[in-house]
Amino acid sequence: MITERVVFKNQDGHDISGILRIPKEEGKHPAIILCHGFLSNKEHFLMSDLANGLSYYGFVTLRFDFTFHGESGGHAGILTLTQQVKDIRDAIDYLQKVPQVDTRKMILLGQDLGGVACLLADKKEIDGIILMNVRTDLRAFLHSFITDYDLEEWLRTGWLDLKGVKLHKDFYKDLLKYDVKDAIKDEKVPILVVQSTNDKRVPVNDARGLLLIAKNAKIEEFEGADHNFDDPGHREQLVRVLVDWIQGILGT
Repeated sequence: MITERVVFKNQDGHDISGILRIPKEEGKHPAIILCHGFLSNKEHFLMSDLANGLSYYGFVTLRFDFTFHGESGGHAGILTLTQQVKDIRDAIDYLQKVPQVDTRKMILLGQDLGGVACLLADKKEIDGIILMNVRTDLRAFLHSFITDYDLEEWLRTGWLDLKGVKLHKDFYKDLLKYDVKDAIKDEKVPILVVQSTNDKRVPVNDARGLLLIAKNAKIEEFEGADHNFDDPGHREQLVRVLVDWIQGILGT
């Protein structure tokens, strides 16, 4: 396996930092772009273990830091869901130029807010989407991190310090522009909804509700797993489920 730390530019000229894994076997390979969750980064154990596990089965994987996350550039004032949507487009464009990638077989994977960004992104080349612990009510998702008082102070002062990251109030205003249910209702490519039954931030019924409105979706519930799949056994199980689904829709 070939592992490279890569940097590519986003549409605004900021550096986006990523880790690219390529199978040693010659030829072109299906590719998976992994999008981390809210205020996380590409080095999170979930993204790392998924990338390593998926690449073992012959997939090129790219995990990257969204703008103003991890090692990527940018500043707090542009940290929004809209920016993350644009970053995914840039990641797709970058991966299409990698010689070992079969550009006819590409998958997007995103956790919580990263999954929402996958739904909203310009992704005409993408053959399937994996949504991991994605909440349909974005306001409620944010309120799983903050109190009503926090929100009042955020809107009053313009800034919120959350998990060591400064968020401008534009992040909140931008978030409310989007409707996850509308996005998934209009999606034409196959979708795999992954839901942990012990997720304290995303209710299981959110995932089940997506199946009622999605055109082509399947759900996989992981009994006892939490939001980040902290248990290594759950992560191993997750990789096997993802590989089976991806190989099924790509015909590999």
